Amino acid sequence: MALPAEHAPVPAAAVRVLRDPAGTLAPAEALARLRSGDATADGALNAGITGDTFWAAMRLSNAEPERRTVVLAHDYAPTDRVALYGAEGMRLAGDGVPRADSTYPRRLANFPLTFDAGESRTILVELRSSANMNFAFSLWSPAAYARSEGIILAAYGFLFGALALTLLWLLYGVVLYRDRTALAMAVYLAAWGAYIGFLNGLFTGCLAPLSTSVLYYAHIATIGLLFGSGALFFRRFLQLAAFYPRADKGLRVLQWASFLAPTLFFLGLPAILVSSVFLLLTGVAPVFNSLFAAWLWGRRHPFAGVFTVGWAVAHGSALLNTLRIAGHLPPADWIVHLPAVGIVIALPCFAWGVARRLRKEHRLAFSDALTGLANRHRFEAVLDQELLRADRHGHSLALLLVDADHFKAVNDVHGHAVGDRVLAELGRVIGRCARRTDCAARIGGEEFALLLIDADRDGAMQVAERLRRSVEAELQAPAVTVSVGVAAHAPGAGTLQALRERADLALYAAKDAGRNRVVDAAALAPA
Repeated sequence: MALPAEHAPVPAAAVRVLRDPAGTLAPAEALARLRSGDATADGALNAGITGDTFWAAMRLSNAEPERRTVVLAHDYAPTDRVALYGAEGMRLAGDGVPRADSTYPRRLANFPLTFDAGESRTILVELRSSANMNFAFSLWSPAAYARSEGIILAAYGFLFGALALTLLWLLYGVVLYRDRTALAMAVYLAAWGAYIGFLNGLFTGCLAPLSTSVLYYAHIATIGLLFGSGALFFRRFLQLAAFYPRADKGLRVLQWASFLAPTLFFLGLPAILVSSVFLLLTGVAPVFNSLFAAWLWGRRHPFAGVFTVGWAVAHGSALLNTLRIAGHLPPADWIVHLPAVGIVIALPCFAWGVARRLRKEHRLAFSDALTGLANRHRFEAVLDQELLRADRHGHSLALLLVDADHFKAVNDVHGHAVGDRVLAELGRVIGRCARRTDCAARIGGEEFALLLIDADRDGAMQVAERLRRSVEAELQAPAVTVSVGVAAHAPGAGTLQALRERADLALYAAKDAGRNRVVDAAALAPA
């Protein structure tokens, strides 16, 4: 093969391959056997998972009238050991080699080769790997190789940055809302990141001091974690336990099978059996899950559409890569990088769906479902915070307690459905009277509260009277009125408990005075 000007893959026909099951051949013996025709030359660049040692030989020629240097790269990052034998002696690189002889960034095993003008030379490479055995090589000019690796590393850096930010956001959701779906997605995305990192040699520099077996089992454990956490995320995101309990049980079995599958590699089982189990879990199962998600989408199951798109893209790319690892697809660059492309597309889908879930849970946690106003829990937190802020910065605030008059009679005469409608309309009127800085809440039954920020006594009374009149004018079928108690707070003039008690006293005074009126706590005689 002639040296390329910039870049060219080494074609399968140019690579002669010899299997060395025992791993005992010396380089000279392996080269002699390859030259004698004792080689595999069927055009396949992928032998799948075998555990055997292989030798690969290729004839390279410099047809230029000048001396040239090119970079020979082995295009499969997870290969444990890549040894090159040539005029420069033996040079060593690979995923499990702590101190590689590669000159350029170590994502791939790479070796600079210098050829004199018109020189032809046979290059011998020894390959050992506990993962997929791949014979894909490429030739580059040094500048083109450095540029290509720089672009790839920058792209993966951007991807891992996006994953890190998403993980932080998900963990925030886990801490704030105790949301298990966000936790499942966080584990799933972390496993995706680790899987992509192992697949593309992004951890080679920092993990190379570990033994080859540790790296191998870590890679396998990552795959089990990825598909196990994926099944868990599938179950929780689509709430299968509540809607489809049988499907949830089936996915739970798949989930734990994926978590436990890496232990098969410790049992010394035949490689073909282990590969078949992993193909079932990482290939067949995700396809079935994608079809099931699409079926749920067709039935208008909540969030099924966005999940189906993200799941099908992410696991479709992983399936193609699994087929490549098993030797059923060629070792093309676009397949190697496809899982990263898949997660780039799937990440916004999953994040959008989880964000919708978190927003919904936020509304349920802090909002009243009937009126849409803040609930008691949210109101108590805001009241406490705003009182401290008012005292610290020297501004006033006012608390209005609002109670629907004779509301029990509304329920008794018209029924609870009408009562709920009245409460919803009352909440709408109160919410309309609140400014964006204020906090309106339903704090129990037919009782409401309105916290007016930076409002004095006179301003609070005007808002309360406007609220009372609006309710009297708008809630006519059935007719409903409200009583309002008003308590203003000057900076440093009392405690939170005292403010609540004064507003309560004013509300009871409005009730005792005949209802449908506003009473100011400051106008009441001291007890």
